[in-house]
Amino acid sequence: MSELPQDAVMIPSLCETHKRKVVHGLGIPAHGPWMVAVVTAQILLFQFATLDKEVWDAAEGDTAKLSRVLAGYGCLACKYYKGFGKAMVILRKGVSHAAQVAQGKICDPDWIDLTPKQTPPDETKGQAE
Repeated sequence: MSELPQDAVMIPSLCETHKRKVVHGLGIPAHGPWMVAVVTAQILLFQFATLDKEVWDAAEGDTAKLSRVLAGYGCLACKYYKGFGKAMVILRKGVSHAAQVAQGKICDPDWIDLTPKQTPPDETKGQAE
């Protein structure tokens, strides 16, 4: 197995309580694709966490420090319970759907808007008052 690149970001695991909430909340049987659902939830929560200014302040804007900051939080579902609720809404639409949302392949109005915000140019700039 090859080593991860030095700048790779590690996503914290969900705690056992939140793993169970994902699996049981989706009605996935023990022999079902529970790990895919849990990993998808982790990715969605990572997206949610990276929208938090506190995370970037603690990482000093450096993606290389992001793993350490997030690891300090532990389970992102515990830290961002609202984000966990939103992730569950997406997961209930189907694990495949949620995985596509997590990968950015499709947008879902129930998930967070991850598109870069552009400020429209100020049309009044330079005009005499």
